[in-house]
Amino acid sequence: MSPAPRMSPAPRMSPAQRTATWILAALCGIGGGMVVLLGVVVAMFAETLAPHIIEFCLLAWQALSVHIAYRLMFLALVVLILSVLAFLVRLWWHARLTRQHVQKLLMHKRDLSGNLLQVVNQLALTSSVDLVAAPQPFALCYGWLKPRVLVTTGLTEAMDEQELSSVLAHEKYHLTQNDPFKILIVRTLRDAVIFFPVLHDLVENYLLLQEIAADQHALAHGATRESLASALLKVFRSPTWDALGVGAYSSFGERVQHLAQPQRKFNWRISWVRVLISVVAVILLVLAVLHPMAPMALGEALHADCHHIASLDIHSISVSRA
Repeated sequence: MSPAPRMSPAPRMSPAQRTATWILAALCGIGGGMVVLLGVVVAMFAETLAPHIIEFCLLAWQALSVHIAYRLMFLALVVLILSVLAFLVRLWWHARLTRQHVQKLLMHKRDLSGNLLQVVNQLALTSSVDLVAAPQPFALCYGWLKPRVLVTTGLTEAMDEQELSSVLAHEKYHLTQNDPFKILIVRTLRDAVIFFPVLHDLVENYLLLQEIAADQHALAHGATRESLASALLKVFRSPTWDALGVGAYSSFGERVQHLAQPQRKFNWRISWVRVLISVVAVILLVLAVLHPMAPMALGEALHADCHHIASLDIHSISVSRA
């Protein structure tokens, strides 16, 4: 009886990838928390908003003046709704802008050949790489549902086979991790939730960690530190990555330092002023939503206030006409 085949151990996550995963989880938690708060506010206003939406819009602010808790909660509702709308608009805008740039590049698509074809076959990327005619030396990962790697002729001409293999191994990490979609979401969240400025620092740290993790993945799959550093130098002044909204060669200095010193601790880029502003904003928002003065049956109370004011207005109109 032949022995059972041994299961190969699952690949261990690198420190940078592990930290980036925690940041992504935190960003998703922040976004999810905002949605939950919005749901709480909408649920508490539901009895008034659903059956009496027109009456609510006309008389809400006057009715809310009866209790400060009502007004605070209404303002929180406005802030949360505007944040969600801003997220959706920015998501559409980023996606549209990225699609336009990539489509322009793909209009000059070429067949794979030479060193590029050999390297692509070695990395098992044959069906996932597009070569386009462009003088700028760069490569990027694009696409949100089925990501692909785009390489320019300028890159293949500027690099030798080892450097090209290092770059494509780096991009393969972004492809397998579906980074274009993740980057689209976190950048949109950063731009939409302006009252929580620490998101800017969290997103920037996440993007840098993903680049470092991609470098570590390339090193673990045959690339050398010299070839990666040399490739970085050649692509450092490439096109506007922010416009493309995809995985990019960002934070050149930090990445080179991690290549030179693999055990070097990650240098967090956090503004404590932004942290303080964000903490205060969250406290105010949560207090506005869960104000201790607000009754649990807020919808019924607000509904009664609106009808009371409406009846007074109708009565005054009828008396004046008499």
